Amino acid sequence: MSFFEDIGRNNAQLSHLRKALAQLPHSIPLGNSKYNFEHYAPDPERVELYGSTEAALNNVLEVTFAPRGRKDESAPCPFEFQDVP
Repeated sequence: MSFFEDIGRNNAQLSHLRKALAQLPHSIPLGNSKYNFEHYAPDPERVELYGSTEAALNNVLEVTFAPRGRKDESAPCPFEFQDVP
């Protein structure tokens, strides 16, 4: 590859990174933070598309935590659900 092709590729990668970073929240919880889904409401269009609230939530979690899918079923789950009493 030529020097200019490398620069063009790097500029495209930096642009993609800039867009991805711009979508992050202003603060990120540290440590073993637990996320509260108490007031979560799925997108009604996704509920209609996937047929249930659970399926819509599952889709949001998959897109968020595994955008490329899991390679195989032996891959560790990146998070754990806990019931709130």
